[in-house]
Parts: sequence; C-alpha cells; structure tokens
Amino acid sequence: MKKYYLADVLTATQVVLAVILAVMTVVEVDAGYAMIVFVLGELCDAFDGICARRWPYPEDGKRRWWRVHAEALDQISDIMLGVAGLAYITFCVHFKLGATLSIVTILIGAGVQAWVYGSLYKQNLKLALKVVLIRRLGYVAAVVWLALIMLWTSSFHQTTKIVLTGMGLILCAILWVVKEDRRMQDKTPPTVKIKPEEDGL
Repeated sequence: MKKYYLADVLTATQVVLAVILAVMTVVEVDAGYAMIVFVLGELCDAFDGICARRWPYPEDGKRRWWRVHAEALDQISDIMLGVAGLAYITFCVHFKLGATLSIVTILIGAGVQAWVYGSLYKQNLKLALKVVLIRRLGYVAAVVWLALIMLWTSSFHQTTKIVLTGMGLILCAILWVVKEDRRMQDKTPPTVKIKPEEDGL
C-alpha cells in the first residue's frame, strides 16, 4: 500500500470503530472493551492528520473521489466516534451523566462553531484562533475523561485499570508533544477571506 493512502485508511478505520462501538452500546458490552474500541478510534483520529501531512498525495492529475470532501469526511468520522462514545456512557454506564455530557458537548461545540466561523473570524481573527484552540483542548480533555469513565466502570481487575491508566497518560504526553502544531495553531482555514489589515495581527 502506498504511504499516502494511510491517512484515509485511518479515517475509514475510525468510522468502522465508531459503528462497532455503537453496536457494543446496543448489546451492552463491558465498558473495558468499549473503552479499547473508543481509544483505538481516537488514535486513528490523532494520527490520520500526521500521516496526511507527512505523506501527501502526489500531484499526478488523478481525480480521487474520496479526497474531494476529505476534510468534511474527517469531521464526520470524528463526530461519529464522539456520538458513539457519549451514547455508550449514556445507555451503558450512567444515563444522567451521559445525557449531561451530551448536552454540554452539543451546546459548546455548536455554539463555538456558529460564533467563530459565523462572525468572529471576520471581526477578530486573533481571538477566533484562541477560541478554536481552547475548544480543541476541551475536546482532548473530554476524550480522556470518556475513556477513563469507561475504563474505571469496567469489570477489569483493579491492577489492570491502574496499568492502563498509566499507559494512557504516557500516550497522552507523547501525543501532546507530537501534535504541538495542532495545539498552537488552527489548521482549519476560515470560510471567509480576511485582509491583513482586518485580522488584528
């Protein structure tokens, strides 16, 4: 397989894992196994962007239909996995907790999206970028929290839970360093053209 296909394979795998997690919600699989599927999906999300930047598609004039809306497909796969994770927490772990997390996630996610990309990018680019990055950190924190909830409500042995938590924290630290560019700048281009004298920078 060509290396430049890897990013798309990871995105497709994330979609498959989201569907698997949804099925696991319906059949009420142990939270530990749901956590493994959820974390694998998030790892696919973490590395697909890295692979896409490291091994971009060659400019050979070929039309690849799945690349036409690659950014939208990537966002859809993220949403699918997030919804599947929240659904599992809601219906298999704790209904009130899951419902609260779902409502907060929708309100913050949709609210920030509408505010930032609707008007803030035009009015104050510097502030818009800060808001996007803060939301991104909140997303990371939410992912870690969901994974920990699944792990610590599972039937896994206490020692296994402690070891997996430690491994997860180490992995988070590694990704924190590797994905520094995503922590420091918004890779999502604004939908409006902003003149240099208007961006406040």
